[in-house]
Amino acid sequence: MKIAITGTPGTGKTTCSKKVETGYEIVHLNEIIKEKKLYSSFDEKRQTLVADIEAIDEEFKHRSDIVIDSHISHLLDVDKVIVLRCHPNELKQRLKNREYEDGVNIEMSVEENINAEALDVILIESINLHGKEKVHEIDGTGEKPEAVAREIERIIAGKSGPKVGLVSFIEYLFEN
Repeated sequence: MKIAITGTPGTGKTTCSKKVETGYEIVHLNEIIKEKKLYSSFDEKRQTLVADIEAIDEEFKHRSDIVIDSHISHLLDVDKVIVLRCHPNELKQRLKNREYEDGVNIEMSVEENINAEALDVILIESINLHGKEKVHEIDGTGEKPEAVAREIERIIAGKSGPKVGLVSFIEYLFEN
């Protein structure tokens, strides 16, 4: 089984996936993209590589029992999608505390990501690509990474069914 742990940057994907204890291999996709050159170009504005989704899918085509951690992992051919969520106010603080590559417009990056989270962009993409029956949503706002990791383990083990529409952060856009 291939499982995607996805969500807006800063929602806790990598932090939580490092704490997940299963028999599955945990793959941090951003590292693989760089290592195996699975990108098509470089986005000057955002100072980031543009992933080649078809090449990435091909890389994982014959692999199973893996958990793929990335804000784009839901775009891959996977069996389950776990979307991590975080309230935009908390997300903004997490993103502002990160270290960024030279040349990155931090304000633009933070604003894009908190707006994407408020608008459910990754959740909606996940549902559109995989259907509600394969998508699980976890609100990690105010939660410890260990607690989110335990919920991820429950989903991987099949002890928690698909759940979407648990949270809405749309009010953030009206308040700000």
